[in-house]
Amino acid sequence: MPRQLESFYGPILACAGFGVWALFSLMPVMAGGGVREGWDMAPYWIVGVPLLLTLHGLAGALTEDGAWRLPLWAIGGHIAGMMLIHPTGAGLGLLPMALFLIGIPMYVILLLATLTGRILARFVGST
Repeated sequence: MPRQLESFYGPILACAGFGVWALFSLMPVMAGGGVREGWDMAPYWIVGVPLLLTLHGLAGALTEDGAWRLPLWAIGGHIAGMMLIHPTGAGLGLLPMALFLIGIPMYVILLLATLTGRILARFVGST
């Protein structure tokens, strides 16, 4: 695959991470409520996280870029969303704890999804 095409996967994953946070944080606003944190909504866990896992599996299957870098893009987009879209009056004081308690496990899970996609692509390609 051309190197130029591979360089697009990181920004796509960053936009996906930002989009998942933004969508589920702003969902209550569309229903007449206020902004909430994305992970407070059940659809975040039911739709958003599986969507990120699927995208990482596809990116892992389609690119030879370092698998360890791809989850950092999505998490970076997610953090940008957390910093830009948060409930009124809520500070960012708990952001370091969220990074530790959710960011590190999410990195591991996204890395596993990326590696799974890469393994499946090689298995399918070898048959």
